[in-house]
Amino acid sequence: AQATANQALRGTTVGERAAYEQQFARCSEGMACRDKSWKGIACLSVPLMAAISLSIVAGLSEKSQSWLLCTIPTFNYHETMIPAAPLPLLPLPPPQEIPAPLRKIRIVLFLTTHVTALHEAFLRKCWPHAVRNSALLMQVETVIFFAARMPIPAALDAFTGKNVTVKLYRNPGYQTGAIIAMDESTSKGWFAGYDWMIRTNPDVLILNDTFLIQHMLNPEVDGIFADCFDRPCLKHCTGAHICTDFFAVRVSALPNFAKISIGHAETQASHAFKKITSAGRDRFMQGTSMHGICRIKGRSDIPVLHAHSLVNQCPLRKGEPHNRNIG
Repeated sequence: AQATANQALRGTTVGERAAYEQQFARCSEGMACRDKSWKGIACLSVPLMAAISLSIVAGLSEKSQSWLLCTIPTFNYHETMIPAAPLPLLPLPPPQEIPAPLRKIRIVLFLTTHVTALHEAFLRKCWPHAVRNSALLMQVETVIFFAARMPIPAALDAFTGKNVTVKLYRNPGYQTGAIIAMDESTSKGWFAGYDWMIRTNPDVLILNDTFLIQHMLNPEVDGIFADCFDRPCLKHCTGAHICTDFFAVRVSALPNFAKISIGHAETQASHAFKKITSAGRDRFMQGTSMHGICRIKGRSDIPVLHAHSLVNQCPLRKGEPHNRNIG
């Protein structure tokens, strides 16, 4: 590693190194690193690490390491250790062919994020392949980010060719942030003119869109959800505790969340979509294994997965990962 670093550093100037060092000092707010001796360099975010040569880092720090392990607070309840390594070399796959019936549907993707290093890593490492592997995501026309700050430009590359809008907000916390996202978007008509809205987070990936497309094309379905308690109910699931990690809703059936004053995101969503579940116009993912912790995981055929460790496996080929009961 030292030899590789020395060879690469021959082509860099002192001024370039100083510029990199200034970038390193602009750490993502809230990131705490294991090795304090690395100072500003240790606070390097995952996206920035992947964008700048490892050899530069080695030269600046006088250490040769292939990755950094940083503890990144994710919301207020979970910490994830992720390697800040260069992206694996896996060419982008050819885009999935979009079925003719799906081409007639206008879809908006609503991504909510407080733009942690982990979320940006997912956007950069996982989403480009996820989009190309999914006919559903290929058909998405517009992407709306509800974000605590502007993502770095590289985090948006997965959505090249789509209309991308970033709506900034002050992050009030995990539950409140999730609630504000739906309150703001539905009360202000952000999804007007679209047929379906897909709501998710950067660390929640669509891995198999067959179930989703099937029911989005069904005129008798208005919403596709997951139950945090894994009940074996496909439709008319009035007792479900709807997970807000991911859901897809027909815009014409989307209620105004701002009129539902409940301080818990999943409880609010369950009340908001009661009209859909009571009418039997709901469809629930089968084979989840959340056990009351509202992060989607389960059988190998579940359409969607929320697992922070998945960033280390990205980019993914279509059908991966085979084990989807992971955290």
